[in-house]
Amino acid sequence: MTTPFKLNTHRLFNLNIILLSLLSASAYAQDTATAELPQVNVNAHKDKSSRDLQAKDVLGDGDVLTAHDLKTKRAVSLGQTLEKVGGVQNAGFGPNTGLPQIRSLSGSRVYISENGMGVSDMAAISGNLPTMVNPFLADKITVLKSSAAVLYGGNAIGGAVDVDTGIIPHKLPEQDFGGKIELSGGYNTPHNEAFRFDGKTGNFAWHLDASNSQISGYRIPGSSKPDLCYDPANRLNSRLMWSCRITPEIEEKLNYGYFKYKLKDSASFFKKYPDADESEAYKLVKPGWGEWIDNPLYDGSPNRRHTIVKAMRDDMPVREGRLGNSSLKNRSVSFGGSYIGERGHIGAAVSRSLYRSGIPGFSYYNIDGNGNRKLAAEPASVYSQQTRWLVDALYRPQSSWTDET
Repeated sequence: MTTPFKLNTHRLFNLNIILLSLLSASAYAQDTATAELPQVNVNAHKDKSSRDLQAKDVLGDGDVLTAHDLKTKRAVSLGQTLEKVGGVQNAGFGPNTGLPQIRSLSGSRVYISENGMGVSDMAAISGNLPTMVNPFLADKITVLKSSAAVLYGGNAIGGAVDVDTGIIPHKLPEQDFGGKIELSGGYNTPHNEAFRFDGKTGNFAWHLDASNSQISGYRIPGSSKPDLCYDPANRLNSRLMWSCRITPEIEEKLNYGYFKYKLKDSASFFKKYPDADESEAYKLVKPGWGEWIDNPLYDGSPNRRHTIVKAMRDDMPVREGRLGNSSLKNRSVSFGGSYIGERGHIGAAVSRSLYRSGIPGFSYYNIDGNGNRKLAAEPASVYSQQTRWLVDALYRPQSSWTDET
């Protein structure tokens, strides 16, 4: 029994078309000339350092003020510079000092660093002491508003502030030499002069900057003290007098109206006893010695002596329209350099800062060698100086388990 065979002509036609296409493509590929493209090497620089990545990726709650932002926000102190950042206030005494207060926490609870290195000074315990960080030299300020203790320790439970001044270059600048000079000032604000220069020689990059901020005092409307400071009725309020820095000049006199009897021949008595007090010639009860007469000035007054306030004297001179002892002089200079290679850098820097400012409303009395207080008070001022050395090194190994060291 034979089985008839039928050829599917439609499938055979499709198969022929596919074979012809493959043969044509192979022939075209053999006829076309191939060209080898030159190798292109792409080099990229990692701009963000490890501490920037940690602050952003680990904590995830912060603000960064760039150099463009700082042009309109820089102020005398670090606290005043950051007080317009959400959740940050200025905590300080007077117009010249101030530290950032992050969500009601400040002082030793807010970690302050400059170029990644912590700033340890007395400003953490008192708001009238300055921190030796100059906002006018900052390239960038990073504010971490949540607890940064995981990065910086227990002093950062309220947050952290890092001021980047670029004193140690991390990359070669585009130009061999460049810089800027800034002059600023205005009514009732310090005048500021600052310059910055950056350059490179081969793989060595350097940085030089300096600044000067100065004001003789601030103008205010009216007087710096309220009228109640000069009210004689408040002379016994020691806390108020201390806050106002007022010393009442008081004179006490014998109240003749308090005594019923007077010594008849008081002149002879004081001639005989020249060291006797005036009150010995006046008595409320007639004594058994001497000759006494009724006191014509007796009026039944309850007080033995009169207290007369001659003046309410300021411990320090007060000028109308001026805030006393509000001067400021802040100067700094710094230099740094680093050698920059393909996988990292190593550098060092030194900075010198001199600070002097008055504390408005505060004064003190000098004590001489014998322990006696001088009559005139002197203004309370802050003198601070700092020399700071920094060393920074970074290495990026070719390893999958670490990015940089």
